[in-house]
Amino acid sequence: MSDTRARYLSENLGIRAVTAVTTRSVDEVCQRHHCAPTTAAALGRALTGAALLGASLKGKQDHLTLRINGGGSTGTIITTCDSEGNLRGYVQNPSADLPPTPEGKLDVAGVVGNNGFISAAYDLGLKEPYSGSASLTNGEIAQDLTYYLTVSEQIPSAVGLGVLVKGRGRIQAAGGFLIQRLPSARDGVDDVLAEIMRRCQELDSISHFIRDGADAADIMQYVAEDLPFRFIGSEPVRFQCNCTREKAARLLSALSDNSPGDLSHPGGPEEITCQFCGQKYRFEAGEAAHLSGDPPDDNH
Repeated sequence: MSDTRARYLSENLGIRAVTAVTTRSVDEVCQRHHCAPTTAAALGRALTGAALLGASLKGKQDHLTLRINGGGSTGTIITTCDSEGNLRGYVQNPSADLPPTPEGKLDVAGVVGNNGFISAAYDLGLKEPYSGSASLTNGEIAQDLTYYLTVSEQIPSAVGLGVLVKGRGRIQAAGGFLIQRLPSARDGVDDVLAEIMRRCQELDSISHFIRDGADAADIMQYVAEDLPFRFIGSEPVRFQCNCTREKAARLLSALSDNSPGDLSHPGGPEEITCQFCGQKYRFEAGEAAHLSGDPPDDNH
């Protein structure tokens, strides 16, 4: 089953909803970074969160960046998504791992930490991205996103995220949902959001539901039961890095200009690796500056 996100609207309640299955995309990213199981779960939740938030983007070039740092052993987690469902992510320490919790679950909060922040930056083609941030509540990421959206973006929300990890970091299932109050919402909608979250906490894990074959539409039914939501549209979600040789050349040229003393082989071949996908770009002497449009350095 391919990864998908789907959008729904309840005009009657004044609520919008997004559901997503992200299993293949999360597995691709985690395998590229060789993530340990607990970090794979953390990165997978952050990737799914970015996919859900990205459903609000309209322009073809619009994209958002979700950044999480709770002071835990994973370090900073960065995930990005655009309006077309292209998803990528990075974790500073992919090998971070902890024993399971007493309940037998992966200790995501332990590796992420809760002494830090969660932030989102929306690049909508304006001079500066719109951004906001909030303190982490517990490092589990779903509740942190709920708190961020409600406090920083002032949109009462309910977020559910699930990642099922098997073996040494392989992803068996991943997905989630986002339900948000619209400005036109009727009285009592906040109680509906609270009831949805309460009911979901009582149900089996959403990741197990996806493992058993649920798609994005099934998740909506799972979350909303008989609430009146109308299907708006859907699009595939996929891992897709937007790095290019030209972008790598510009970055390498900038690094060379700013830190010439740090180059291991001044005047010789240079190499840079994309932190999101692991693609290596190798340039001969002067090639990066040429591709980036920088004038040649007469000293080389």
